[in-house]
Amino acid sequence: MNDIKIAPIPIPPGNTILDQINFMRLTKKEFARRLHVSITFLDALLEGKMPLDNVVACDLERVIGLPAQFWIGLEKTYREVLGEQNMFVIWCKCGYVIESNDLSIWCPDCGANYNIVINSCLSKQKKVKE
Repeated sequence: MNDIKIAPIPIPPGNTILDQINFMRLTKKEFARRLHVSITFLDALLEGKMPLDNVVACDLERVIGLPAQFWIGLEKTYREVLGEQNMFVIWCKCGYVIESNDLSIWCPDCGANYNIVINSCLSKQKKVKE
């Protein structure tokens, strides 16, 4: 029997925040006012572009009622899953396998340098020798 590995999907805490905004029947503008942030900041938070820190987590606890640790946990899980999906594996010419989430990779065995180039149109990765 073959094992199938399914990669987790990174879901930003903003999805849960948006669910709570809708549940509370608030507009984003009103929620941002209660959270004491700009609408631009709130939009970035909802999209996962702005990291959710301890201050925001405490503010969310105050406004929504869910504990700050809940929000910190969601953020941590989101960033971990996001980081795992950005992991690159290169098989160097010397045979050494390199794993990194950096777009610039150096082989500790032979010293070769590689840059990862992502072709966003085709969603494929290529390795380019420097």
